[in-house]
Amino acid sequence: MFKGLNQPKSPGVKVLLSLACLTIIIGGLRAAAEFLVPITLGVFLAMLSLPLTTWLKQHRVPGALAVLFTVMIDVLIVGGIIYISSLSMPRFMEAVPGYVSQLQIKLGDVAAWMETETKLEGAVEAFDNLFDWQAMVELVKQTEVIQRVTSLFSKTFFVLVIMIFLLTESGRFPEKVKEIFEANGPDFDRFRSASRDIQKYLGIKTLISVVTGTLAGVLTWAFGLEFFLLWGMVAFIFNYIPVIGSILAAIPAVFVALVQHDSILTSVGVMIGYLLINMVLGNFVEPLLLGRRFGLSTVVVILSVLFWGWVWGPIGMFLSVPLTMVVKVMLDNSDDFKWLSVAMGKGLTPPHESIAESEARALEGAENEFTGV
Repeated sequence: MFKGLNQPKSPGVKVLLSLACLTIIIGGLRAAAEFLVPITLGVFLAMLSLPLTTWLKQHRVPGALAVLFTVMIDVLIVGGIIYISSLSMPRFMEAVPGYVSQLQIKLGDVAAWMETETKLEGAVEAFDNLFDWQAMVELVKQTEVIQRVTSLFSKTFFVLVIMIFLLTESGRFPEKVKEIFEANGPDFDRFRSASRDIQKYLGIKTLISVVTGTLAGVLTWAFGLEFFLLWGMVAFIFNYIPVIGSILAAIPAVFVALVQHDSILTSVGVMIGYLLINMVLGNFVEPLLLGRRFGLSTVVVILSVLFWGWVWGPIGMFLSVPLTMVVKVMLDNSDDFKWLSVAMGKGLTPPHESIAESEARALEGAENEFTGV
């Protein structure tokens, strides 16, 4: 009765089965987001903090104290972000209706000038009907992104607990991997290399984000914008979102500059400042520090931001590149789907270099990068 189950399946059937499994996996990821997002965030936060813990242990700090110091630093950073948000965000929300009213007045002045100078009748009415101004105010006040980020902060304790246990157990990870392999388990060497790559990515991304946030805060302060601490924090956080994050971070600051000052030159100056910061750091410094090892194509990066944002919301967008790198390694270890891993990359692996040599080179580079950090 089950004789047909052992017969080889046609390529079309394999594709349909693969799509069906993929649909189930994606549905499970979305359904379990409330449970999986804090765990994933805790894992990546532990990976980001592990070099500090390792450095402390190398300098003869006891393991428990090393973990405690690392967690205290993470708590101070997260607490600072929450503190700035709690001070600035409510005040900004209260100021939003005034900003929208000022923008409406300025657009009305532009429309009146157009009617006077160009004899274009109905321009004022057209501008008034162009936007639903009250709807814009309500959209900003009730935006889902803010609600989700606020909800995430309420789960910070759960994230920190996961991070603490991972950091505590980090010293035994190499032994566990060896024991699993000796017990005829899977070979995790490539995943270990990928974890070092992700660790390097998160470390460099955090450094670039700190510099970006600092420069954005100084820029908005220099132009006399209100809530300059908030704009610096927004630039720091959104810089974790590849490609579009820096653009999204600049929009509210440019908007405030436009309505706060009479001259449009201020908003243009703020816009140019953000462009210079993002061009120098995003297009030159960050690729120079990351190197060519992180060979995800630009199209894959953009699609990963959209996909993980759809699956897990804002946090999925922040972690889109590390999550996609994990998926890429999983595909690379599959005989049937290894071609997808190749398609996702930039094709920068040197010719005639084997995968093992490439992994060894990446492992050695990652170890050198974090020695003494």
